[in-house]
Amino acid sequence: MNKLKMEMELDIPEWGKWLVQDKDGSWHVFDINPRETIWRMPTKYDYVGRTAPTPDWEDEVYELVWEWY
Repeated sequence: MNKLKMEMELDIPEWGKWLVQDKDGSWHVFDINPRETIWRMPTKYDYVGRTAPTPDWEDEVYELVWEWY
């Protein structure tokens, strides 16, 4: 299996907790994990960019960790 490291620059708001890719390659940030919640919709979400979609786009879910210095 080959591994690909990809760097991208996204403008993510401070309230963002989850970064998720859609099947068209667009990236969105959410305040809650939208793929774990069925009955509760995110209260905040925003489009933050686009890359080439990956074949396993449904697995492209990342919890964001903010480090303040």
